[in-house]
This record gives sequence, structure tokens and C-alpha cells, in this order.
Amino acid sequence: MKALLMLAWLASMAGGWLGCGSVWQTRTFPAPSLNPAPLAAPTLDERRTVLVSPPTDAYRAQRVGVLLFRHPPHLPEVSHPLTQVFFQRLLTIRPFREVVFIPQAYGTLAEALALGRQAQVDLLLLGEAPYFLDGGTVGITALQVDLKVVEVASGQLLWYLSDALRATPRPVIDLVVTETRPHPTPDIYAVAGVLAERMCRTLAAGRLAAR
Repeated sequence: MKALLMLAWLASMAGGWLGCGSVWQTRTFPAPSLNPAPLAAPTLDERRTVLVSPPTDAYRAQRVGVLLFRHPPHLPEVSHPLTQVFFQRLLTIRPFREVVFIPQAYGTLAEALALGRQAQVDLLLLGEAPYFLDGGTVGITALQVDLKVVEVASGQLLWYLSDALRATPRPVIDLVVTETRPHPTPDIYAVAGVLAERMCRTLAAGRLAAR
């Protein structure tokens, strides 16, 4: 009798676990997924472009100033943290002899060059984020960054780079036995870090990277 009761209890437990509509929940973040990696990881769309590159690598021996990045009009709060992400990568990768942070905003190229002369730098790195979409790790996250390197004395454009990354989460796939969830999309500043790493390494590689 005890054996029959035990079998009945196990059957009811199994039915509750495997039954239609039963899902496995977790508070772990990011949520684990039983889907294979290609189905769990977000899809990434990338675009890298070198529009202008210098004829020589002489700029690498010069002192560069980094002004606050320009931002979408409705997101003034992203300028400083985005600039800091790129500034830190510049210090690490060292595509220039010296990097100086100039915490100033500018409107025109003439204003930027005036700030560069005040800071006594040879070059300016001017950044802009024309597209900034923060999905909060659960929606689409996308960022485009344009970088220009300008000679302060002449205003000559040495580098013009554009890079963009868009991360789209995978849809949830229900395997009946368990609710599997895709890995979240990366944080917007993690995306910024990826772009900063790539663009700074392009600057460090010089003319070879522009070919």
C-alpha cells in the first residue's frame, strides 16, 4: 500500500512539473537559458567606417585634447559618461603621446579650436553620438559614435571614423518543460566600451588600419 501511495505521489509531482503551462522561474540575473548559445545571445549588427585618414602617423607623437562628446538634443546627461568611456580607452591604448581631458562643450569647430589652444594641445578628438538607444538590457540597445581628430593649429581634419553597434534580444523560446530566456542585451555603456576599444585601436594602428 505504501508503495502504491508513493507511486501516486511521484506521478502527481511529475505531472505538475511537466504539465502544460508550468514554467521554471528564477530570480537570477541574467536569467539562465537552456537554449543553445546562438539562440540565447542577442543578435549584433555592426558598421565600421573610416571616412578620412592621415597621410602619415606623425600624429601619434602629439598631445591630444578630448572635449565633451556631442549628444542627441534630448539626452544631455549622456555626454560626460560617454566621453569618459572613450577617455579611459585612450589612456589605456595610447594612440597619442599624451591625452588631456577638457571638460568643455562646444558649438562650432572654431569654438573647439579655441578651447584646444587654451589647453595647449596639438590635436583635438571630437566625438559625437548621433544615435543613442538604451534598451535597459531587455530591449534593443544601439549606439553610433563619430570621431574626428583635428589639428589645432590649422583646423585640418586628420581622422574621421564612424562606428555603430546594435544589439537585439532573441525571442523567448518555451520548451514546455522549462521556460528558457535569452541572455539580455548589453548595457549601453558596455556597447560604448566596445566601440571605444575598436576606434582607439584603429587610431593606434594608424595608416595600416585605414587600408
